[in-house]
Amino acid sequence: MDNFSDSIEVQSRGIKLTQQNKDHMKRKLSFLERFSKYIDHIDILVEKNPGESINLKYEISVSVKHGLIRVEERGVDLYSLIDAVNETLKPKIEKYKDKYTDHGGEKPVDETDDSQIDVTEPDTETPLYSPKITKRKTYSDNRPLHPSEAIEQMEMLGHISFLFRNIETDRYTMVYKRKDGNYGLVEPESA
Repeated sequence: MDNFSDSIEVQSRGIKLTQQNKDHMKRKLSFLERFSKYIDHIDILVEKNPGESINLKYEISVSVKHGLIRVEERGVDLYSLIDAVNETLKPKIEKYKDKYTDHGGEKPVDETDDSQIDVTEPDTETPLYSPKITKRKTYSDNRPLHPSEAIEQMEMLGHISFLFRNIETDRYTMVYKRKDGNYGLVEPESA
């Protein structure tokens, strides 16, 4: 990247940002400049929902060579959100850098846990139960991943589950974070 701040795109929804706001956001991300060889692009999104008491969302998505690191915070003060997101982002980008400069061996998912996934049936007897899909996402990254890479990608995104194409089986598989802090793997039954 010739000029690091040129790789940062700031967008807003429901709020008008001043040039001073945008410059402040970019300045606060200057710590990422030392990781520029790993970063393709950085997107910042500031969103305001006037109907909510905690009405601001500040989100940073960092496109890196092997995936995406995303951090978001919600609150009422933009400048404190910027600081909070940056504090969460720093260890994630450090962890990413350490993994891809160390080039250590793959850390396989612990497959000794034979416990089943607890699936609770929805209460269809109660007429008040009406499940709704409130958000849809499309999955565009179709490259195969090792389960340990999928777990890392899930952690970088801050999610509790992640759908991926398993490099070992060439099937779509989901990893998820369990309540006990370990990880689970859901894959289709063999045909």
